Amino acid sequence: MKLSSIAGGIVDPRKEGYPSFCLFGGDYNSFSQVKVIGSDFQNIGSPYAAGCNTTMSYGHGMLADPMFSYSHSDAGTPSSNLSTQDYSTYTTFVQSLHQSDQYPMSAYGSTSPSGYQSFNNFINESGITKLSRGYLLINQVMPEGMRPRRFFGMQGNTFQEFATLTQMVNPIDTFSLNTKVISRNVSTFATGNGSAGYNERTQTLVTLHSNGSSTAVIATKFVSTVNLNTCNTLKEFFDASTITEYSLTMTTNGSDSYTDKVVVVGDNGWVGVSYRESTNMYATAYDLSGGNATAINFSTQGMTTSYGVTQGTYYYTKMNTTWDGNWAMAYTPYYYYGCGCFGFVFSTQDPRRSFRIQNTNSASGGMIVPYGKSGLRYMCGINTDSASVSIISWDFKNTDLNYSSAAATTYIHSNAAGAQAVNNDGILNSAVNAYSGITGFYYSTCYPNFQTVNYWPLNGKISYEGGAL
Repeated sequence: MKLSSIAGGIVDPRKEGYPSFCLFGGDYNSFSQVKVIGSDFQNIGSPYAAGCNTTMSYGHGMLADPMFSYSHSDAGTPSSNLSTQDYSTYTTFVQSLHQSDQYPMSAYGSTSPSGYQSFNNFINESGITKLSRGYLLINQVMPEGMRPRRFFGMQGNTFQEFATLTQMVNPIDTFSLNTKVISRNVSTFATGNGSAGYNERTQTLVTLHSNGSSTAVIATKFVSTVNLNTCNTLKEFFDASTITEYSLTMTTNGSDSYTDKVVVVGDNGWVGVSYRESTNMYATAYDLSGGNATAINFSTQGMTTSYGVTQGTYYYTKMNTTWDGNWAMAYTPYYYYGCGCFGFVFSTQDPRRSFRIQNTNSASGGMIVPYGKSGLRYMCGINTDSASVSIISWDFKNTDLNYSSAAATTYIHSNAAGAQAVNNDGILNSAVNAYSGITGFYYSTCYPNFQTVNYWPLNGKISYEGGAL
């Protein structure tokens, strides 16, 4: 029985309620505010605000966090557009689309359901936290209502596990994939760190390793009788695996894609792979259910000046999923300040079913966040002076999860009433409009910032208690 099942009335303790998210902002001189907002746009928990009659150098009141200051004396101020820029550079900023993914912590920290924020020390983190080490994390397709609570990564031919997302230097367990390969030349297919995806519903792990001189990639599929997320050791998972290898061909190759691919392992044996190279984003579905590795290429998406993982490890391509786990979105900013959003949305039941996201905003950062049962939202940090927070929502609750010979299907988005038609590989409506009704954080110019909520409340629970069935 899979972990998502109910046995004797007991539900897997990892299961969470419908998603919530954190918005915060203000002038960060004399006023600041934090809100935790549910999928229905209602406030939950105890949002926090502070007002002062004089200039405050740091976040004040309960927050009092030295990571942000009005004077830029530390990491910068989250009160300006494209904020926060570390010493006037764009390498780390709180509003960036790079902040958040499917894991229960943003690059800078997280917010509790009650509205208490925690920021990691990203001034002297020196490659310790998710900010600079998150690119090692694998992508996971989870049962409904669950986010990854164990943190697996891959570095070359070493698979590893980290205790927390704030300490990702010394793994607590490692396993050499060299001991399990069948035929591939390990030294040849070892350019970059490789990439991996895991589907808990089928207990299948797929790793990808590149050949630095060509578009050739070796995919290794591990189907285990042991769940990776409940195993005692990594060796236990790999020793219980049936292993199959495939030779794949990527659309292009280069320094970004060698290291950084989003891998969506589908229930039906197909695997969606998305990656960026230079200013283009690519996606392909590969059939790993048999022995032929048939490929379906999706339309290449061209962006403007933007950066990949070789310009900074925090620029890795992100992935997020809907609450029910049926849809996964691979995405990257359109513009290099973390603005806009280009991506591919895959069905996790059948990754041949895919759609494209194209938001060309070049003025404000944002955040991809799941909402409700089957939805995703792009929150955009556009000025809220005389406007509500700008959001585009996509709902896939009635969208066909199967490829069906690339037949058209429908989805719901917040810029139109009722179901809207979309072709396979078609572009979803991606225009961001201020229709949320959520007020801003200051009476004048104010750019909202976003942070991951580390637990989505369920049945009165307000924190993650750990463990699994």
